[in-house]
Amino acid sequence: MKHILPWAILRPLNVLLLVLVAGVARAGADPETSEIMQQKLLRSQSVLRGIALQDFGLIQTNAEQLVKLSRFSGWYARQTPEYELFTVEFRRHADDLVKAAKAQNIDAATLAYTQLTFSCVSCHRSMRGGAAQKVSLPMIQPKPTDPKASQL
Repeated sequence: MKHILPWAILRPLNVLLLVLVAGVARAGADPETSEIMQQKLLRSQSVLRGIALQDFGLIQTNAEQLVKLSRFSGWYARQTPEYELFTVEFRRHADDLVKAAKAQNIDAATLAYTQLTFSCVSCHRSMRGGAAQKVSLPMIQPKPTDPKASQL
């Protein structure tokens, strides 16, 4: 049975990638880095298209190109251990996309694409100097309905 992903889920990820790459281009990145980030966007959009159409060849080809792009010197906008970790994470998710495409596993491809996107978001946030936002939720205690339950 084929799993069809609604555009409502995929479109926001695509828009997010566009915003991220545009942000790097405006942030004064060198021309080689800007070009690589533009290529990353185009390849990522093609992966998304492949996922939406369940075109595993399209997913595999573009995921392989994402891995190659991450190895160019222009990819390295910063020479820091943190940036290297982001790059390794990105490459791992791109490799997972290749594996999922070869296995023709749309669910694994979708997960890898989502993780790839989150790695991009994290890196771009870090590049802009923003810290991850910590969310704290209040602990809600259930009200006992049985008098014996309050003794637990």
